[in-house]
Amino acid sequence: MTRGKRKCSLRDFREAIVLYTTEHIDQIRLTFYPSRKKEQLSPALEPDRWELVASYPARHSPEMVYEFACEPYKGKLKGYVYTTLDSCTIENTVVQTE
Repeated sequence: MTRGKRKCSLRDFREAIVLYTTEHIDQIRLTFYPSRKKEQLSPALEPDRWELVASYPARHSPEMVYEFACEPYKGKLKGYVYTTLDSCTIENTVVQTE
């Protein structure tokens, strides 16, 4: 019997979002209006602050999209994790302000 790949967990998705946020912190903070200081985005660097809002198949590609919102930003900071349809591989991660 062969084993399949392990599905990514919500923890994996949150860690991918935090890694993206860490690597792009200056870009993210400048897109807020008014812009924020790095210290003001420190909650976004905590995986447990990211709450899953929705998951759905991507429209024009064979991927699943997992949408997260970061508290305490009340929907103004969102993270998106794109995976293969079987949710075994993270293909892309994006964090943006709304």
